[in-house]
Amino acid sequence: MEPADFAGLRDALPTYLREPASFLYLTGWRKGAMRSLMWLRDCELEFAPDGTLIGGTVTLQAENAKSKRASTLPLRGELLEVIRRAWANREPECPYVFHDGKLPIGDFRKAWASACKTAGLTGIMVHDMRRSCARNLVRSGVNERVAIAVTGHVTRSMFDRYNIVAGSDLESAMERVSEYVTARSAEPAKSNVIPLVRKVA
Repeated sequence: MEPADFAGLRDALPTYLREPASFLYLTGWRKGAMRSLMWLRDCELEFAPDGTLIGGTVTLQAENAKSKRASTLPLRGELLEVIRRAWANREPECPYVFHDGKLPIGDFRKAWASACKTAGLTGIMVHDMRRSCARNLVRSGVNERVAIAVTGHVTRSMFDRYNIVAGSDLESAMERVSEYVTARSAEPAKSNVIPLVRKVA
């Protein structure tokens, strides 16, 4: 999904799903990881004296990761803006970063399908945002090893053995992908999605 296509899809989603969708598109995390994020357990937030959220980190706990490895991302660029808006919309009685009112986000396949139809996109799955993020990271010039650390993909034995990425690399990655997505979002929507044909056995 190109950034301009995603922008149209995001705007077609119900309000409570827009920030979660942006989070997934920017980070490449799985939707279960997004749903699991809690303010107290997973977020270390930094505030200015006037109370403005200026930075921090979000962490996917190992028990909520498919790879069973914890993953931490710095809040920079558009990712920081997403968390700022989520913070402004938080519910005191709900521990989750992203929620539907005071409830955790449940199944949203119908809302997703409806938004895809409205945006003129077919064959798009929520998981495609994970693939899109990986491509956006590479296109924006982020080193492949750092990109893998951002999305949490563990696909190479050498990476498994030398899984060392500096925090400054992750900060640069979030800033660069945010700049790339913001710049491309202003372009006319042009989808290159080719739906897969399912073979019936």
